[in-house]
Formats: sequence, structure tokens, C-alpha cells
Amino acid sequence: MKADNDKIGLIEVEYIRRVIALTFVVTIVFDVIYLMMGRLELLALTLLDTTVFAVALWLIHVGKVRIAMHLAAFVLTTIIIIQSYLEPTTGFWVSALLVGICLFLGREGLIWAGYAFAGLSVMLYVDAGRGMPQFNLESRMNLLFSLAILFILVMLFLNKIKKQQRDIVQAAGQLASEKAERKKMEMTRNLAGGLAHLINNEMQAILLNTHLLRLDSHEGHRELDKIDDIAGKASSHANQLLAYTGYSQKYAFEQLDLNALLHACVEAYRQELPPHVRLLEARLEGQLMLCRCNREQIRQMLFSLLENAVEACDVDGEVLVGSAIGSAEVPTALITVRDNGCGMSAQMQEQIFEPFFTTKFTGRGLGLSAVSGIVKGHGGTIRVESMAGGGTTVTVCLPMIP
Repeated sequence: MKADNDKIGLIEVEYIRRVIALTFVVTIVFDVIYLMMGRLELLALTLLDTTVFAVALWLIHVGKVRIAMHLAAFVLTTIIIIQSYLEPTTGFWVSALLVGICLFLGREGLIWAGYAFAGLSVMLYVDAGRGMPQFNLESRMNLLFSLAILFILVMLFLNKIKKQQRDIVQAAGQLASEKAERKKMEMTRNLAGGLAHLINNEMQAILLNTHLLRLDSHEGHRELDKIDDIAGKASSHANQLLAYTGYSQKYAFEQLDLNALLHACVEAYRQELPPHVRLLEARLEGQLMLCRCNREQIRQMLFSLLENAVEACDVDGEVLVGSAIGSAEVPTALITVRDNGCGMSAQMQEQIFEPFFTTKFTGRGLGLSAVSGIVKGHGGTIRVESMAGGGTTVTVCLPMIP
């Protein structure tokens, strides 16, 4: 069974089928009651009800759900209006009918709601002209106003339900999109990591062979040095890509004092410091900052942060390196690298950790994707605070050993 309109789902179709089937049984009961009472005029109307419900059930069975709903709405509304003229209490069935129509037809139910309201108004007007009206003024007003209020409430409820359905569909679509994007990124990272691993192995083989050539010959060392330099740079880039993707699992983690490692990296970097930049080491935490880390990866991370900070500085540049222990319940080590360089715009800050992102100058963006991969691989976080023309502060947070 398939609905003839995408707006009616399979669950709603099943509800409609059950409601109409139940009402079909009820009309048969009324047929028997009116037959026993001898109310032939009402019996004729309920027999018509029964026939309409039978046709509606067949239409639903063949997939014409919306046609079945409109047919049932038209015939039943007409019959109830006529029955109300003969039996006043029947008029109050209109409310239940309209609720069902509006719930399943939505805004299309407005047609039959207006039809029912107009039909009842005409019926009440005709009834008022009879010698002995079956509806007094109060009953007429109550019937019409109750229908109007009920209709408004149902439509408000429908609008709320539709909005919730749209929100759910939108959220589900967004989750599916994010899941697909994560899967795509994971595949890309695995591919990039695998290629980087192969490239790194090949570069190591080249370096090994140049070393062997040096041992065998005293000539051509200059050319071998160039090969070593190129292969070393390629290997370094491959290692950065491995760090970003988190592909490499060969790195051994050990217990390290981040303060000592940070101090050693700062002192080593001073040898390459340009004359227009001062490198300051301040507010280093006095106590041990023990973390489970890979020494080489943390060194690579620190050198990348220092390099980016120095390259961002102009004349009278200053880079300040500090460390502290976080105040969270779980102890964390904080490493801060602050510079007074050109800073970054908000848009640039959203892109600096993307692979291969660069700016018009050679500072920000280079190696930071690898830094992010290293930090995440150690279970930490990285935060960047910057303002165009106002310098940049990078804070790395790594879990400490309790």
C-alpha cells in the first residue's frame, strides 16, 4: 500500500485506515439501531455513511488515501448537517469530524471546515424559521462558536506539529551530512597518512643510501649534501602530515616534564632567532608538569609554534613563552606562546588549522595543521586568541599524569 501523496506518511495512512474502519463499524451499529427504532429517514443517511466508509476503505487499499479523505469529508459533513436538522444532537458530531479531517488533511481541511461552518449556519437559519425550532438561540451560538474555537485550536496544534516535524527532518539531515563528512574526512586522513608514511620511508631510504655513498667515495659530497637536504625536508613534511592525520602509531609515549622540554626547546630555538625578535621565557610553572607524551612530536609542536610566532613579528618583535597548571578538576598542563606580531582576523582564525592553508605572509598557517593533529593525538586542546594588528596568543592544554 502506497499513499498517493508524499505529505501523508505510511504511519498516518495506517491511522486513517483504522479510524475509518472503526467508524465504519459504528455506522453499522447505528444502522441497526435506526432500523429497530423505525427511523427510516435517519437509517437512509447512516446507510449512506456506511457505503461511503466502505468506498473510502477500498480507496485507501489501492493507495488513493487523499481522495478517500476528501470523499469522506464531503459526504460525512453533508450528512451530519442534514441529520442535525432532523436530530439536533447529531450536530455536535461535526466537531469530532473536523478534528479528524484537519489532523490528516492539514491546511486542505480548511475547505471542509468552511463548508461545515457554512452548512450548519444555513441549517440553523432554516431551523429558526420553523414553527418549533429544535435549536434555541443559545444552542445555535454555542454550536457555531465552539466549532470556530475548536477549529482555531486544531490549526494552531497542526502548525506546531508541522514545525516540529520540519525541525526533526532538518536535524536528521544535518546529522546525516555531518556523519558523511566525518566519514569522508576519515577516509581522506587515512589515505593521506598512508601516502605520507610511504613517502617518509622512501626518503629514509634515500638518506641511508647517500650515507653509504659518502663512506664509499670522497667525491661528490656537495651533491650528496643537496640530496640529503631535499630528502630531509620531504621527510619532515611527511612527518607533519602524519602528525596531522594521526595516522602514525609508531611514536612511543613516555613520562615527560613539559617544563624541562619547553625550556630546552626555547634555548635551542634561540640559535635561529632573527635579530629583530626577542624570545622571552616567563612564568614557567615551578613544579613538575608530568605528562605522557612523545618527545619528538612535542618538540615538533613547540618549534612550529615558535616559528609561526617569530615569523609573524615585525620590527621590535617579542615572543613570550609561558607554562602553568590548569585549575580544572583534572590536572592539565598549559603552554602559552604569545607574540606582538600582525595578528589575524576572525576569518583567518577559522582556517589556520586547515591543511595547506597559507596567508599573504609566510607566518600564520604553516605547520599549524600538524600542531593541531599532535595536540589531539595527545588528548589535548588548542586555542588561538588573536586580533588583526594586535598579536596572537596560542594556548595548548595537555592532560597531566595525576
